[in-house]
Amino acid sequence: GAIELVERAKLLEGFDRMFTQDDPLYLDKARRFPGTKFIVGVDAMERMLDPKWGVAVEPLLNEFRALRTKFLVADREMNGVFSGLQDIAGAPMDLCESIHPPKTHLGYSSSALRAERGGK
Repeated sequence: GAIELVERAKLLEGFDRMFTQDDPLYLDKARRFPGTKFIVGVDAMERMLDPKWGVAVEPLLNEFRALRTKFLVADREMNGVFSGLQDIAGAPMDLCESIHPPKTHLGYSSSALRAERGGK
């Protein structure tokens, strides 16, 4: 909801930012906004590169390249362990840049924001 967007926007003070809706996949967003940089958590990048989600990885990455899409991949605490881009096997380094948010935000995910707001 709107509160979640405001909380996320605060984390990005000083940067141009945009929020989308009705674009469920990063590929949908990339098609709609070619040449865009997306900030994602390392967990989201790991899921994107897992073919069990039903998307063939190599064609996906090739389309991101054609669309000039880049990903800023934020470190995240997952299951008590801090992980970053370097921990993802096969990460497409030509499409990604590792970013290191302040330690206080390493576990700050969209699902955590929703949980704080009662699942809304």
